[in-house]
This record gives sequence, structure tokens and C-alpha cells, in this order.
Amino acid sequence: MPKKPRNLGDAPGRSGTEIAVEVLKMAVSPVPVFGGSVTAFIDLLVGPSLQKRHDEWIKQIADAVQEIAERLDDFDPHKLQENQVLITAVLTTSALAIKTHQSEKLDSFRRAIVNSVLPGAPEEFEQMTFLRFVDELTPLHVRMLRLLDDPGGWFDGHGIPRPDLMSAGLWAIFEPGLPDLAGKREMSDLALMDLMSRSLTLHMTVGGMMSGSALWARRSSDFGRQFLAFIT
Repeated sequence: MPKKPRNLGDAPGRSGTEIAVEVLKMAVSPVPVFGGSVTAFIDLLVGPSLQKRHDEWIKQIADAVQEIAERLDDFDPHKLQENQVLITAVLTTSALAIKTHQSEKLDSFRRAIVNSVLPGAPEEFEQMTFLRFVDELTPLHVRMLRLLDDPGGWFDGHGIPRPDLMSAGLWAIFEPGLPDLAGKREMSDLALMDLMSRSLTLHMTVGGMMSGSALWARRSSDFGRQFLAFIT
């Protein structure tokens, strides 16, 4: 005989946020990681790390729920089970988050959960596309996109002196603005092509020469800005 579902409303003394987190934990628990064919050796090797990542991700979900509760006046934890957009976002981000150790990506996934249910959230197709981008791209890609979205603001916000240039290619601001790319123009070009292929930036080349003032112009696309807003 199947067990009767637990009525979360019958749990005395629990806050709305605690109830909400419990609902989402139950949704995340069956998410597969490797599938049924994983060997015992691999399970022994990565099992403890997977459990740690799972536990840390649950904390991220809890933080997301807390923020949703603070930002939505009509937040009702008992209705979370009815919010299919949120459940989809949690399930999708959970399957992706368990694969990474990068804190920047985990933060992006957490922000995506919050922004999936706030007023003005993107359509579900766009949400799933943006989550796929977070999975496929590296944090360096995202930093490059942020720089291209507002080059001057990026330099000023990070305390980096703006180079005084009469004319140059984009590498002239990538190298000082993104130290990980210093001396790696081929990597800069590849990263930029990755962004362009996803329509996150305007079409350009790292080596193409332009005026000094043009180097500081915004080069993210409107779609790129929507992506940044969803993970910020």
C-alpha cells in the first residue's frame, strides 16, 4: 500500500522557508548523477565528494528559498509543489551543479533559481537555454561577457587603470582586464567565439583594430544582457 504523502502544513513550529527547503530537497533527492552502470570502484572513489557536493548544493537551495521568501510578498511555501517552473529550475540546476566544484557556477545556478520565479523572469525556454550556457561556459567566459557589457565599469569596479590607447584590438583590454588571458590571445579568440556562437555578444574579432574610444563601447547583445541578469 503506498505511503500517504506527508502534509507539510501539519509540521508545527516550522518556518515557511524551512518547509520550502524540505519540499525542494525531496525534489532533488532522486536526481541521478551517473546512472545505474557506475562501477563500485568509481562509487568508492567519488562517492564522498558527491555527497559533499550534494550537501553543499542543498545549502545553496536553502539560501535561494530564503531570498525568494524575502523578495516575494505573497510567498507561500505550501504552493511550491504547484510551481512547475521553480521545480524545473531546481531539478535542472541540481543535475548540473553536482558536476562542478566552481563556486562561480554554483552561485550562478543559485541566482537562476531565485530569478526563475521573480517578476519579469524569462520565458521557460530562455531559462533552460541560460542554464545550459552556465553549464557549457567557464567562469572566465562569464567574466569576459561582463567586461564586454561595460568595459569601463569593469575596469573601474576592479580598480584596474584604464589603458590609454589611440587604437588597438580587443586583446588590449582583455589582457589587463582579465589577467587569466594575459599573453593568451588564441584563448581570448576562442572564448570570444564561444560567446558569439551563442549570440551573447556582437560579432567581432580580438585582433581587429579599432579606435581607443570604440574599445570602451558595449559589445554584449541584448540576449547577453538577459543572460547576465538571470545569473546575477
